[in-house]
Amino acid sequence: GSKNAWIGTGGGAKARVLATTDAGRTWNAYDTPIVQGTPSSGVVSLAFRDALHGILGGGELATPEAQLENTARSGDGGKTWTLATPTPFTGSIYGLAYIKGTVGVVATGPRGSAWSSDEGTTWKTLTGLKDYWAVSFASARSGWLVGVGGRIVKLSF
Repeated sequence: GSKNAWIGTGGGAKARVLATTDAGRTWNAYDTPIVQGTPSSGVVSLAFRDALHGILGGGELATPEAQLENTARSGDGGKTWTLATPTPFTGSIYGLAYIKGTVGVVATGPRGSAWSSDEGTTWKTLTGLKDYWAVSFASARSGWLVGVGGRIVKLSF
């Protein structure tokens, strides 16, 4: 919309979401339950499918082999967050996005990529898609992952 925006933070004592509903005139900070408390942990990516429903991803960048609490969901515009099921790949999520017009989500990071048809309750590995750092969807049927070395791969659903 034209008035709502969200920013994820980390790298300190707390991983929070900063939210505005008035085009940035005022902001509120809300705590999240994902891994936090170190200089290299917190929220890395954040997406909302509408003004109320969002998902965030992140983790601990210093431990790429660890399976950590790396996803959380909100149903109230980002005011409260509940842990979702961690992705099947270890380490941090670097990018995540809703599949346009659905509750489906794709998450990606150095250790893998996965998709969820139910907003992070269950995940399926996208085999062979490691070292991608961002994802975006143009429609409910197609999106793209981008990664190191200028790599781009199209996803089709």
